[in-house]
Amino acid sequence: MMHPSFACSGRRRETVERLERTEGKMETELIELDDSAILKLKGRLDTKTSKEVTEVFQKAGEKYDRVVLELGEMNYISSAGIRAIRNLYMILYKKGGELTVAHPGENVMQVFEMTGLSSLFHLN
Repeated sequence: MMHPSFACSGRRRETVERLERTEGKMETELIELDDSAILKLKGRLDTKTSKEVTEVFQKAGEKYDRVVLELGEMNYISSAGIRAIRNLYMILYKKGGELTVAHPGENVMQVFEMTGLSSLFHLN
């Protein structure tokens, strides 16, 4: 099923990358759409997992103009995770791209609101 933000973007391609669990705390799945990508995050985005996730964000930000972070199954974010998302936003912003955050849980949304991060991207 296509993400609502990409209803007009074209057909969905196969999942192209899945990070293995980092100490059982985070799983990341990258789904390509024509010029866009959905990054599904599951688990905790913290100091232990942020390095690998940052690498995935960097590649996605460089390759795609539009990125959706699907956070429905992400249950925790630390300052390292906030920094990773902010860096992804900056990569996209500098090239005129767009970041959408979809389905953040209540705790994650509270962190976005407290840090002002929620004003930087589209929320679904």
